[in-house]
Amino acid sequence: MKALSNRAFFLLYSMTKLPNRFGEWVPEAAADYCFKLFVAQPVLLAVTKPRDSKLGDFTAKSNGELRVSVNGNLNPFAFLITYLHEMAHLQVHLERKALRGPRVAPHGQVWKSTFRKLLAPVANSEIFPADILEALLDYMRDPKARTSAHIPLYTTLKRYDPPSEGYKNKIALLDLREGSSFVFRNRTYVRQTARRTRVLCLDKLTEKLYTIPAHVFVEPENY
Repeated sequence: MKALSNRAFFLLYSMTKLPNRFGEWVPEAAADYCFKLFVAQPVLLAVTKPRDSKLGDFTAKSNGELRVSVNGNLNPFAFLITYLHEMAHLQVHLERKALRGPRVAPHGQVWKSTFRKLLAPVANSEIFPADILEALLDYMRDPKARTSAHIPLYTTLKRYDPPSEGYKNKIALLDLREGSSFVFRNRTYVRQTARRTRVLCLDKLTEKLYTIPAHVFVEPENY
């Protein structure tokens, strides 16, 4: 996967007028599938710089613009899963709008079913290594809002992350031992218990408790 430029993000306004670039971000065998999904939808794609709070998102703006974003620092397997996660949100939105149906829960049964359908064509050994595939198939039984909520899939995907200077001496908060001190955004915390997709943390200066996303990278104190 190629490194991101210094721009905040790439916007691919019309993939029909551009070459298929998905091979830069997802496994090569899944590039055509991702491209066909994209050009069939009225959506913009943003491949962004890393964001601590999320891996991707889907946005429906008041002016009618629809946008899917995915963090550009994800390894190809994580990028593919995140991309399909957000495309499932897009498809649910379009279907609800066409049918003039009521709003549904963002990660409820309608989204889960749509996400599973989008994952099914790529959930095979041609696309994923055996260890990721095993965890992914288990995750697909009941997809969560965040892959970090499914520990086997989250930890397996992390094994395929490329070395990054920006993450030197850092580990995922979820992987930090409970009771350990760490630095995050220039503040020092003590890791407490995990709560689904977030971790309860004690700010050592103010002694206040906060929840921080479990997947963010932190620097253990005195590493």
